[in-house]
Amino acid sequence: MDDFIPSIHEYIRKNQHRLTQPPNATNGPKRYERMEVVPLPEPLPLKLSLAEALEQRKSRKEFSGTPVSLSALSSLLYYAAHKSGSGRRPYPSGGGLYPIEIYVISFTVENCERILLHYEPDTHVLRQLWKLPDDASPSSYVKINGDASPTAVIVCTAAWDRSAQKYRDFAYVLSLLEAGHLSQNILIVSEALSLATCPLGALNDDVIITLLDVDSAMEQPVSVIVLGNRFLK
Repeated sequence: MDDFIPSIHEYIRKNQHRLTQPPNATNGPKRYERMEVVPLPEPLPLKLSLAEALEQRKSRKEFSGTPVSLSALSSLLYYAAHKSGSGRRPYPSGGGLYPIEIYVISFTVENCERILLHYEPDTHVLRQLWKLPDDASPSSYVKINGDASPTAVIVCTAAWDRSAQKYRDFAYVLSLLEAGHLSQNILIVSEALSLATCPLGALNDDVIITLLDVDSAMEQPVSVIVLGNRFLK
């Protein structure tokens, strides 16, 4: 074990060459065009400045259990991940290929109860994919305290092939870095919206992959964040 992590690190760093002309490289996002669109309301003004949000940010594992409004979810996704008219997103991506996809496992989001959603950053819409299993709970997908009641679980997946066409094995490092940048955006914006969020490292990969119905050789979950309303003071 002592040599395991350093050897992987050394291997990836030595192989971070890129292709001169990557074949058919795309920058996403995935499209579920046959699925119903969830139109999102205009984003709400943020309640805190960046300095205040950074100062107050902390992981919050206690949730009121009340539904998060669609306006709040729209605002969170817009400020954290929306693609602007100039083609830019509010976080960096190696080669501008954006391999990270955003899914929302919704339990009690307003008008989106117990359904899996996919976010399109360029159009700022959610797509309803399919209903959650009847026996599904947040603890089905992440290891969280049994009495915690988050409204949703945000899952970031890495579509490895999107970056690997250009960066080969180094795509692994770049995808994890991008997931971190995006996750930090979500956490800071959540603080500015007075939402409760907590990033979790312990996730049930196989269960999530089955729910998302993705090819695990090409796309895997790399980051999860539980989301909900705070208790009213």
